[in-house]
Amino acid sequence: MQDDRSEELHISKLEIALVVGVIGCMLFATWEVSRLLADDWLRGWMQGDPWLRRRVVLYGVAFTMSIASLLTTTAFAGRLGRFGRTVSRAFLWYGTLLLLSTIATFVFDCLPEVAAGFGGAGMFMAAIYVLQQPLFCPGEVHRSLLPRLWPACAEHHVKAGSRALIHTSLEG
Repeated sequence: MQDDRSEELHISKLEIALVVGVIGCMLFATWEVSRLLADDWLRGWMQGDPWLRRRVVLYGVAFTMSIASLLTTTAFAGRLGRFGRTVSRAFLWYGTLLLLSTIATFVFDCLPEVAAGFGGAGMFMAAIYVLQQPLFCPGEVHRSLLPRLWPACAEHHVKAGSRALIHTSLEG
């Protein structure tokens, strides 16, 4: 068992460079197949709603290939020899990088919607923060508005205390 571990961990720099080449070629092939499907092979189907259908093809191919690669490599990783483990490692990295790049592309593709959602949530949080400040408590609003609007009425409410002020504001 000790020999098996040392064999697995001991990959030369040339093998690493070749593994990186396999990963790069597979990523290029996947993106080109997606582009060929969207632009050439399914051109008639793409006419209905090109923006949506193009993304269905691109993301469908990418997610299918990445998940298939990850499932296949994890299922057979323990049963392979040195060459199989090296290639399996390449396809594991390919599937991982394809999945991450597809998710990143999807996020940046939908960035205006995502930004609008986060921006809207931020504005609502800011509104909640401002409304929870002491300035906007019912007694504070009356204390700040009454002297300017009705000076005689304000003196009565200030003398009566904040409980009377809140009670009268709730009555109408």
